[in-house]
Order: sequence, then structure tokens, then C-alpha cells
Amino acid sequence: MAAVVLPNSILYWEKRCDILSLLQSAGLEPVSHDILDKLSALDLKTCQLVSKSWCCLVERFWRHWELAHRTRWWEMKPVITVIQCFKERAVCTVSCLEVDERSLVCGLGGSGRIELWDRRSLPAKRVWSAYAHEDGVYSVDMNQTLVASGGDDAKVRLWTRAGGECLHVLGHHEYMVWNVKLFLHALFSCSYDCSVAYVDVVDPRAPVVGKKVTGPWCWSDGISTDSRGRYLCTAETSEQDPFVPGIWDLSSLSSEEASPTPTIVLRGHTDEVNGIRIRHPFVATCSSDKTVRLWKLLDGSCLQVLAGPPGKSWSVDLDCRLRVVSGGRKGSVWVWQWADYVSGVDADLLDLSFSGGSPSLPHDVGTAVGQVRLERGSLITADGLGKIVIADFCAV
Repeated sequence: MAAVVLPNSILYWEKRCDILSLLQSAGLEPVSHDILDKLSALDLKTCQLVSKSWCCLVERFWRHWELAHRTRWWEMKPVITVIQCFKERAVCTVSCLEVDERSLVCGLGGSGRIELWDRRSLPAKRVWSAYAHEDGVYSVDMNQTLVASGGDDAKVRLWTRAGGECLHVLGHHEYMVWNVKLFLHALFSCSYDCSVAYVDVVDPRAPVVGKKVTGPWCWSDGISTDSRGRYLCTAETSEQDPFVPGIWDLSSLSSEEASPTPTIVLRGHTDEVNGIRIRHPFVATCSSDKTVRLWKLLDGSCLQVLAGPPGKSWSVDLDCRLRVVSGGRKGSVWVWQWADYVSGVDADLLDLSFSGGSPSLPHDVGTAVGQVRLERGSLITADGLGKIVIADFCAV
């Protein structure tokens, strides 16, 4: 027998407060879309965490919004939020950056500091700052309770997300740590010592180093990995082909020593590769040859060659709807988007039609944009002067 919800009960009032679901059940979803249209990209992302029904509702709204707002980002005037990190010297490079719906965490190059910012406050508020690694921070990541960092001192540190307390210092690598990733209760790290490691962080005060794999010499330049630590991306694969990046599928490794041959080889760049980003089923790379390339993760075939920002391209990101962004010299940021919107992209399609341009962002021409992150409806960029710019294209 179904429970009866009395008019004066808490459940009754909670049900009445969920106006979006009520509008949907009454066949008035367009009205709920009008309500959602008043929110920023960050607010919409947060709404998706409320419940499964809200997540599906916002997802449908996003699809309609993207169809209705086909305006190119470089022709729009987004709402800009600027975060200025603490500068101890004239140059303050944001060397690593990760974001979610609540916070932003970054590492500050040679100063060895990490900072966590609250994105929900207006203006954005620095929650905590800590000296993390001697001689430099190269990687950061976070989950709901922890922040992980890796640096030049060959250490991986675990911090509380709420207050920045250092919980544990891991010394399982011998040289600088290029990448750290937190996924569920596991930590992935890769180092200049040509090794990758998986660490159990169920108890962050007593983490347990599990599987550790040593790879070929090119693993010393493991510049990127996916969000789960399954794929390791290296800037090169052999001394004979110095500009050919490789991707290793680490899930297939069963021993403590990896094969010297990568799972996928990406041939095409004519100069040093500076950034790699995986968004299944695609890979994006940027290079000093002034191009950005889009590849198919399945077999490494090149789908598109995009003319990058003036000068070297230092950073790259992409989303599942084939919007690609790259940062380069002179404070430049370039965005390309596929001419045709689709809900599911066919990875076998080679004749993609892209258009691109540079949105107006407040980065100084005397610095380079070394970090870029694409979110739905927003773009986050960071430069060598400690400036982080959040551009919201929904709140225009």
C-alpha cells in the first residue's frame, strides 16, 4: 500500500518546492526551460546534481540551447570572472588546473604553491593556499573530499579539500611527478622515472601503493592521461621520430614492465607536441608547429588539422560535441566548433567541417595561455601571470 503524503508533512512541501519536476509532469517542460535559461552555466551544472530527474531535464535543456544558440563563441560577449592567484614574483605560471561544479584548484609553477578557490561565491573566493612542492607543482586533481598534487620533489601529497590539511606524503616515485588523477578511491600517478602507479586512498592518512609499472624511456615525458588513469599519453615514442606522440592503454598491462610499443601512434606533427587531451572517442593534440589536430582514439587516424593560435600552441581541450579550444602565445585563445550539431558523433566521419576564431578574453599579450578547460557553456583559461579567466557563454 502506497504511503499517504499529508498536506502538512515535510515531504508534501518538498514535493511542492520541486517546481521543475511538477512542470514537466504537467506537460509544461518548455516553461521549465524558460526558467533554466535564466541560469549561468555553473548553475546549470550544479542543478544536474540535485536528482536524476533534474539531471535529465537539464540535459534536454542543453540540447535545445545548443540548437537555438548556434552563435559562434568568438562572436559572443561572455560574462567574465577573473581570478588572480597569489604572485610571489613577476612570473606566476599556472602550471596545472582542475575544476568541478563547486571549486577550482591550481598549481603555481616554480613557487610550489597550490590554491583552491570557491567558484560559487561572488566574487570567487580563495578557500586555502598551501606550499606544496619544492621547486614546482606539475599536477593537481580533486574529488569530493581530497586534493592530490605532484611536483618536482618526486612527492605526491594528499590534502583535505575543505581546509587544505596535508594528510599524507607519498614517496613511491624517484623523480618529478607529471600527473596525478583521483578516481573513486584510487589515485593514479606518473613520473619522470618512467613509472606509473595506482594507490588505494580509501584511508587517505594511510594510502597503500598497489600496482606500479615501469615503462620505456619515453614514459619519462608522460604529459597527459585520461580522467581514470587508463590511458597514458607521451610526447614522443622514439628518438628517430621525436614529434610522434604515443598512447598506452594501461588497462591491458598485467606485469610490472610495459611493452616498449604504444597502443596508438599519432603521426602528423612536425614540431614538439605540448599538449594532449583525451575525450573518448577523440584525442586532441597541440604543437609548436602552430597546429591543433583531432584524432580518433580507436586507431589513431587524424580527423582534422586546425590552424592554431599565432605562434606555438601550449594547451588544448575538447568536448564531446566537437568543440576544440587551444591556448598559445600573446595571450591568445582559439575556439573551433563543428558546423553541424549532433547528439552522438560518428567517430568514422572524416570530412568534418570546422570554423574557428578567438573570443575576447582579458589575457595580457605579454604572456602565454598554458591551461584551458572546456565546460558546457563556459571556458576556463589560465596564463603565466597567475590569472584565471572564466568565460560564461550562457549568461550573455
